[in-house]
Amino acid sequence: RVDAASPREQKKKLFAITARLGPQEVLLEPSRERFLEVFHETYKDLTGVADALPPVLASPALAAHRPSFDGLVSMPRLLSRHRPWVLYMDSTLKNLTSQLREAHQLAAETYGPFRKVFEYKNQWNKEAFKQRSHSIESLSKEVELMVQFQDSLSKFRVQRHVGVLAIEGRQLRDELQTVPSTVLTCIWPLMQSSVRFEGIRVSERLEKLNQELDERPSKVPALEAYSHVLEVADHEELTLEASVEQIQGAHRLLRTHGIRLLSDDHVLLERLLTQLHEFSSASLPAAKGFLAQKRREQRLLASEELV
Repeated sequence: RVDAASPREQKKKLFAITARLGPQEVLLEPSRERFLEVFHETYKDLTGVADALPPVLASPALAAHRPSFDGLVSMPRLLSRHRPWVLYMDSTLKNLTSQLREAHQLAAETYGPFRKVFEYKNQWNKEAFKQRSHSIESLSKEVELMVQFQDSLSKFRVQRHVGVLAIEGRQLRDELQTVPSTVLTCIWPLMQSSVRFEGIRVSERLEKLNQELDERPSKVPALEAYSHVLEVADHEELTLEASVEQIQGAHRLLRTHGIRLLSDDHVLLERLLTQLHEFSSASLPAAKGFLAQKRREQRLLASEELV
């Protein structure tokens, strides 16, 4: 029954409508207008079946009881004259229209929050994504977004009910569920490549700085150049530490998602950690101490020459 007095009454779900995401809002298929149109067509077909059957009064045995008028009243016309039936149909259509309106609102509340995944899916292109310039930071943000999508989709409700209507969202869920896995499959090789490239770059920079800081010049021009190297190294310390930490974080992220790293990648990370420790704990402090000592010697020599 679609004319039940209470909308909370448990009713068998007679009609299924499919929810999908349109450009601006959640859409239902068929639409409310099309649904009511089909309902009227179905009602017309059902009542038309009765008219297609031979009437009982056409039997020769009942000829004497046949009405005096020539034509027989059609079933739709007969029902239209039956006030209780008319009231029942009016109530049915009123309740069905109300349920369709409520179903649209419920579908919007249930599936509207997944528009972010839907729009990402429509905008994302695998080849274009692979051709873009990426960094560990940008790829990590993409991974974080895909994890959020996965968590959100795990709570996706594939069916909601309103009266005699069942709102089907399984097709939409299946469509959106491929987004995180597809994007992550594309990200992992790019992440591995970015981690390796950045690791090599930082390692080479640390090696160069350690070598330059370990020098011990004695001449004034060389000391001035050394002072500049020390200033640059001191300025880069925090950046280098952040880069190594970022590479470590990328390693953890890849392992968390079950992505295997090459042995060379592990070796490179160990070398980075060793070089950074040498830089921060040995080369840089020692260079600062050496240069400070040379400056004191220069000042002492200058004061002796004045005397």
